[in-house]
Amino acid sequence: MAERTRPIWYRRKYLINPEFQSTIIGFFVGLSVVTILVFFWAFRLVFGNFLDQAREIGIPEGHPLYQLITQQQHAMVWILTGTSVLMFVFLMVGGIILSHQIAGPIFRLTRQLQALLDDEEVSPMAFRKRDFFHELAPLVNQLSEKLEEAKRQQ
Repeated sequence: MAERTRPIWYRRKYLINPEFQSTIIGFFVGLSVVTILVFFWAFRLVFGNFLDQAREIGIPEGHPLYQLITQQQHAMVWILTGTSVLMFVFLMVGGIILSHQIAGPIFRLTRQLQALLDDEEVSPMAFRKRDFFHELAPLVNQLSEKLEEAKRQQ
């Protein structure tokens, strides 16, 4: 047996229905961008309030509290940036996987129905374990059997 040189995921076609999947992925991208913007806005609001309150109570500008707030602000920028990048990547990958689990069964269903319409021989339909719409495969298989039975009776 030949040794596999490529990873198993290399051959997989991730965009089965690009229009549908782009919509789903776009939704997840939009969701992540809005969430990231809300967190950065909240971050700016909180640290701005810290500085405003320090000024209001009369703490002089050179006081160590301002240095502490500035250091914490810089640390939070790095933390928010890192988590934002991770969230964006996870939502993109999640959007691809989720849309793949929806588009794959629809693609197979369309191909199976087209084969039935074209009077071609079809094998029983089955979906992958993690796909959606498992309830459709038995129905299409029953339809296929009935059509075959009707053809034999003619």
